[in-house]
Amino acid sequence: MEPSPPSGSKLAPEHHPRVRWSRWKAHSHVAVWIAAILAALAFFLYGAHTGGVQGYVEIVEHPIASVELARLQSIDASVGDHVAAGQVLAHMDASALDAEIAAAQALCAEMEATVPAPEQVALQWERQFTASVADAAAALDAQLQQQAQDQAELDVITEDLKRLQPLLENNLVDATIVNTLRARHAVLNRAVTMHPKNVTDRQARLMEAQRHYSSAASALNDTARYPDGTNHQAVAQAMTLASLQARRREYVLRSPSEGIVSQVMFRPGDVVAAGLPALVVIEQPSRRVIGFLPELNARDAHIGQNVQIARMYGYGTSYRATLSAMEPAVRGLPGQVNPVPGRIMRGRRIYCNLSEETDLLPGETVQLRFRTSFLELFQSFLGGILSLR
Repeated sequence: MEPSPPSGSKLAPEHHPRVRWSRWKAHSHVAVWIAAILAALAFFLYGAHTGGVQGYVEIVEHPIASVELARLQSIDASVGDHVAAGQVLAHMDASALDAEIAAAQALCAEMEATVPAPEQVALQWERQFTASVADAAAALDAQLQQQAQDQAELDVITEDLKRLQPLLENNLVDATIVNTLRARHAVLNRAVTMHPKNVTDRQARLMEAQRHYSSAASALNDTARYPDGTNHQAVAQAMTLASLQARRREYVLRSPSEGIVSQVMFRPGDVVAAGLPALVVIEQPSRRVIGFLPELNARDAHIGQNVQIARMYGYGTSYRATLSAMEPAVRGLPGQVNPVPGRIMRGRRIYCNLSEETDLLPGETVQLRFRTSFLELFQSFLGGILSLR
């Protein structure tokens, strides 16, 4: 530590303010670089908040309506109630439809227990042609057996005539016996000659009967039952019953998502037309914010960019979001977010998905600020430098 000069004495030259100032200026570039490094580090770690546009929290409304004209039986929710996804909100009067369902159930049970008329007819044909096939097969077997028998008897008589002919010439055998054998030989020879044609006819009849049987069996399967044995008519009636039951489920009105009941349009006892909402549910919590980029900055944002969402009037916390979609066209800004009332302003609609749960109200006006990382700023700066060259 240098000794301080005595009181009243003059300052040494090296302690003079001008000398100190010149020394500081000589080393000021070091401080500037340190400050620049600290600023760059801050930008890199925390990014930069650039741009500020207005928007609003998206309102997702779910009209709860019946798909058919019916009388409103009951309302199970009130305005302001918080409802869960799938929660029952109202019942429509389904007494007439319940009667149709009961009749369809009875008819379905009857069809499953009885054989339908087409199946009865096809079954009768199948049984008839089964008998025809059996008769034709028996006739063919009898014809083949008769052919073999006649051929064997003809062979025996032929041998007997050959053996008796010398005896007849020597008058050693009665001529009546020989003549009887000759007559039988002629009959058998004629029969044996006819047998091939008869066998062919019997085979043709058997094939025809088998063809008719196959057609009858196919008709039985096609007109009455599926390959697994299920009755066609019973299946059709079961489908009709399922359709009625599906319609019946639509008479119970449920909330499609979590939200809050915002409107109740009718009272129990009112007749409500098909598609006319009986209640309206606004989805909550809000999941998306719609913003508007002014036309001057229509190309400044990009998909995937981080966005900070804050309430328009500055109270409460801010929330994180991600830019998920951008409208390709430039349109007139709605009055809710127009910064200059009474003047037509144009801009581009953008959609931001909230990254966390919020207490933002649907339709609430908000401010959107884009967070740009140091790397993006540096790339933009470098691009500007290169474009000047």
